[in-house]
Amino acid sequence: MPYIITHHDADGVLCAATLMKAYRKKFWVYFTSPNRLLSAICNAVLDSNGNDELYICDICGNRKSIYCAGAFDRVVWLDHHVWEKLQVPESIELVVDENAASATGVVGKYTGVNDFVQIADEIDTNAVVTETADRMRSITFAIKMLSQKPDVYRNLYGLAEGLANKGPGFVYSPAFDEMIAKYNILLTAGVNDALATKKVFDLGNLRVATLKIGENIPVAPVFNQIAPDALDIIVFVAERTDGTGTITKLEFRTQTEHDVLSAAKAFGGGGHAYASGATVYGKLDEDTIIEKIRKAYG
Repeated sequence: MPYIITHHDADGVLCAATLMKAYRKKFWVYFTSPNRLLSAICNAVLDSNGNDELYICDICGNRKSIYCAGAFDRVVWLDHHVWEKLQVPESIELVVDENAASATGVVGKYTGVNDFVQIADEIDTNAVVTETADRMRSITFAIKMLSQKPDVYRNLYGLAEGLANKGPGFVYSPAFDEMIAKYNILLTAGVNDALATKKVFDLGNLRVATLKIGENIPVAPVFNQIAPDALDIIVFVAERTDGTGTITKLEFRTQTEHDVLSAAKAFGGGGHAYASGATVYGKLDEDTIIEKIRKAYG
């Protein structure tokens, strides 16, 4: 059975749906995050002994993850993030378009199936104008916010499979209506809580803001509600605790088209020029965040 490893956001789900529709195969799908990519690849290698095809979508690789993925007989890696120059094993076909609005666009071009590209482009550039894209984004976040942890990835798989079989109209299934309604109530409260924590710092020529955001609250709706204030870098800080301790997730955005990728890289992360992120194991206080950003931009 072929494998897919993809990001657990709307773009990642739509990448999986595109591959399912293109190849009409049953896939084993791992939904993951950039900081858990290596673990997901290792699990896939153990499950398959590397004898099957692996598709990796919407997550940037590094030296370790690339060489781990090379254990598979054939790997197709499809992405649209900014990559460092890395050596890639012959078994890996690397398809990266840093100018693509979404990873689904890259997968669509590769497979010839473009049913979901517009939806993904709208969502991943935070320029949602159609009801279909709005529902897709809401459903994805609602699954992650409302599902019990063991069910999150099963439900994301069901969403991808439904889209592959029934097309974009699947998001209008009445079964999603109650879920979206519950999500919107929780989202409104989460956005208001996050906005109340906003602090602004002037770092020479840079205006930087920090906001504390709930673990399951998406960044885009909070960002969209921040009043225009010529903020060069906006840092969204989310903490969660698991069996190993505190994990801090940072998301970086801008109101001025300032390149925030350097800020993400300062914390070991990556992404795009105007939208990037990083995950740090342990707590990060405000002073540490601001000082690292100050150093990153000289």
